[in-house]
Amino acid sequence: MASAGASSMALGADDFQFDMDMSTEAPPSLLGMVFGFSGRIGRSTYWTIGAFRFLLTVALFVALAFNLPAGIENWNVLEFYGYFFGTAEGLKYGILFIPLTICYWSLEARRIHDRGHSALWLLLLFLPLVGLFYSLYLFVANGFFAGTPGRNEFG
Repeated sequence: MASAGASSMALGADDFQFDMDMSTEAPPSLLGMVFGFSGRIGRSTYWTIGAFRFLLTVALFVALAFNLPAGIENWNVLEFYGYFFGTAEGLKYGILFIPLTICYWSLEARRIHDRGHSALWLLLLFLPLVGLFYSLYLFVANGFFAGTPGRNEFG
C-alpha cells in the first residue's frame, strides 16, 4: 500500500517539460539592450531601462535650461533652431539627445515586438495629433500589458 501511494506521489519524467526550442544565442550586451531594435523585451526590462533613460533626459533638459542664453523667451523659432544647430553649445546638447532618442525608439520597438506587433506602428508617432494619442496608448500598453506568451514572429 505504501508503495502505491508513494508511486502516485513520485514525479516522473513526463512531469517536467523542457522548451526544446531554446535559443543558444548569447545574452545581448548592454549596448544591445539599450540600442538594439530586434527581438523582444519584457515589462521589467522596459521599465528599468526606460526609467534610467527618463532620468538622463530630465537631467539633460535641466542642464540645458540652466545654460540657455539670456533673452531666449523673446526668440522666434528660427532663432531657437539657430542656437541648437549654429552654436557649439547648442550642438552639444543636440548630439546628447540623439542616443536618448534612439534608446526610446529601441525600447518601444522591442516592447511592441513582445506584444506581437510590428514596430512599423511607431510611424504613427510622426502624425501630429494622432502621434500624441498613440504615444499615450503606447505608454499604457507597453508598460502595463503582458506580451504574447511563448515565441511570436518577432522572437
